[in-house]
Amino acid sequence: MTYSTTKKKLHGIWGLGISGSSILRYLHQQGYKLAVIDRQTPSAEELSFFNSQGIVFFPHEQLPLFLDTCTYIIPSPGIDLRPYKAYSHKWISELDIFSRAWHKKIIAITGTIGKTSIVHLMNTILTHAQLNVATGGNIGTGMLDLLSRETGTDYALLELSSFQLDISREFSPDLAIITNIFPNHIDRHGSEEEYLNAKLRMCVNQKKEQKTLVPWRLRANLPQHLSCHFFSSHPLTPHELEELTHYPDSLLYYKNGLALRKIEKGINTPLINTSDLPALSYPENWLVIVAALDLLTIRPEVIQKIQSGDAPLTLPAHRLAPLATIKGVTFYNDSKSTIMHATLAAVDSLADAPLHLFLGGISKGVNRLPFLPKLINKVKTIHCFGAEAEELSRESTQLGLCACAHKTLEEAFEHCLTQVHEGDRVLFSPAGASFDLFKDYQERGNRFIELVHACAPKE
Repeated sequence: MTYSTTKKKLHGIWGLGISGSSILRYLHQQGYKLAVIDRQTPSAEELSFFNSQGIVFFPHEQLPLFLDTCTYIIPSPGIDLRPYKAYSHKWISELDIFSRAWHKKIIAITGTIGKTSIVHLMNTILTHAQLNVATGGNIGTGMLDLLSRETGTDYALLELSSFQLDISREFSPDLAIITNIFPNHIDRHGSEEEYLNAKLRMCVNQKKEQKTLVPWRLRANLPQHLSCHFFSSHPLTPHELEELTHYPDSLLYYKNGLALRKIEKGINTPLINTSDLPALSYPENWLVIVAALDLLTIRPEVIQKIQSGDAPLTLPAHRLAPLATIKGVTFYNDSKSTIMHATLAAVDSLADAPLHLFLGGISKGVNRLPFLPKLINKVKTIHCFGAEAEELSRESTQLGLCACAHKTLEEAFEHCLTQVHEGDRVLFSPAGASFDLFKDYQERGNRFIELVHACAPKE
């Protein structure tokens, strides 16, 4: 792909969200000939800017003309490109643009669950380790906006989605981390295999001196040339330990009880205990973080130093966190949970008290029903809401679970209040995408928070 030397060719930017706007700013600064298309009509100020800078704007109804006219097209990650395969030779990934322009080290993190929490925590930890980190990608800052911060920066720390990776052909981070892979976004990728392949694009172009950190169970899916290191949430079996000898240059990080340990060339050494780490995230997330720090030659004790300081570690909102205890009932917000694996982890962490669970949202092509039996003997009631509530409730009831269906979150919440007693816990962990009723998981979580605060006694 030769877009870097063809600035006079028309480059189309498809979508003007956070990603598209970041792409537009960068390519305009670099002097590319540009066109843009978006579902939203630009403001008068934006149109004036486009006209003054020679940027062609296409209304969305002119999409076929846009696709035909542009020589290259940089689509926003949220756009499903499958119906437009005839134009796939025109696609350029923002990741590939970034990797050509960024000359410092790159740490890239992807996975089904936990990646945002891990990126957020690592950003703080690396900063406390006296490293200058530019963080962005699938969170907050548009990726190409980071390029202006390269001077004086040690690492770009990127959270990447399967959508961002899907059309990448050149990207090769210095440390690639896959947190986990569970079925997700099947409605977009078409199959679990294609979803996995999209995630693995982060690794396939890596050079031998670059490093990859992945779950042990993914070892057979990786290109053989990689410098692979593994992690496991439990000790390996004797057979697996024998298999590990086939990877003589690989490190294995694993959890054994409370201990996080490392095996290197047959030598087993302790790193840190999870009891010495903050309880604000899952042990599996801490295993990934501690392993990544070790690969970066940073001792995990830096985490303890942060916790003993004036600004201890925190997580972004809407990840499993207590909201309030009202009349002896504790409410937890985990709106970020959009798949059943995340919800099951939250349930397991809270199931030592009577638990009332909210399930809802849309499944993104993943069949959630096989996971429902794992809730037996762990939840007291299930309150289903939204587009798939009837099916979730019906299947749960057939399993002997106490479940009910509601069209809205508000109705489900009101009914839940009639079921709780002192000492119970209420968990909002929907296990589905929010788009049936809400703009995103943040809006969904904020609405749950409003409902909880509204039921608190007035002082």
